[in-house]
Amino acid sequence: MVRRNLAFVALVFAVLALLLAGCSQSAPAASPTAAKPAATAAPAGGAAAAANLDEGKAIFDKNCTGCHPGGDKGVGPSLKTTSKDVQGIKTQVRSGKGQMPAFDKNTISDQQLESLAAYVDSLKKK
Repeated sequence: MVRRNLAFVALVFAVLALLLAGCSQSAPAASPTAAKPAATAAPAGGAAAAANLDEGKAIFDKNCTGCHPGGDKGVGPSLKTTSKDVQGIKTQVRSGKGQMPAFDKNTISDQQLESLAAYVDSLKKK
């Protein structure tokens, strides 16, 4: 009976550790040999806008994908179905909400926040 209880407690701790690790603020570094996914179609604005989406994706991969894998529902909600506009996305990132941490200017600069919000907005199903 004691052995079963110990096994159950170990299982609970393992699950909690995985959940906490999945919601960390940084994602594991991509393998250098992994193929780079195609950039999301850029909004009007040409090459500069495309570069911003690429930068936004990199920031997303580093800070957000642990809880919103690929923009889908994970520990956090799906971002592909959010009703927030770009300004709402930026506000959410800066202030946090519920389990989502706030990301200050030392973590994500204002320039990076613009790119991140544009990238998240590009994920929405339109």
